[in-house]
Amino acid sequence: MEELVLEKGIHELILYSEHLEIRGTLEVSPPRRLLDILNDTTRPLMALSQASVLPLARRAGSAPVTVPTLTVRKGDIVVAWLVRETQVESSDMFMTIHKVPHQVIAYAEDFVIRGQFYAIQENTLHQAVDAIHDDFFGLTQPTLYSPSHPDIALKDGMLVAIQRGRLTAMHLDQV
Repeated sequence: MEELVLEKGIHELILYSEHLEIRGTLEVSPPRRLLDILNDTTRPLMALSQASVLPLARRAGSAPVTVPTLTVRKGDIVVAWLVRETQVESSDMFMTIHKVPHQVIAYAEDFVIRGQFYAIQENTLHQAVDAIHDDFFGLTQPTLYSPSHPDIALKDGMLVAIQRGRLTAMHLDQV
């Protein structure tokens, strides 16, 4: 039996900028991981299909604007919540380094995010965060909420990507 080759990666996303909640589907060919897409500096924009846009200031009682296609500037994304994706293999061009998970709480703009941050065992959290050079880094098993917008509360996530430049603080979770 011939194995089916996936020609495109499909990522269902919820994106938050400083002022907007954006939902939609990102399709990329060839398939790539979400963090690889967000950290691709050669493409500052990405196109979402089946998208909706809702201003955060008008959330209560407001209906989102829905469009078939929406262009998003990656530099304005504070956090990207991965709802679901097709399985995408990691590239063989990178060396695998064993990392250990650290339960952390991160603060980015108006969002509080709890999740697993992976770092080399010998590094402190400060050293690991300081060593991030990509625009976005990920937390697995995330939860997210916004103190200013109580209706924003996401849990049981796969991955949340946080823009490094929007990260205000991060610490080990004391639970």
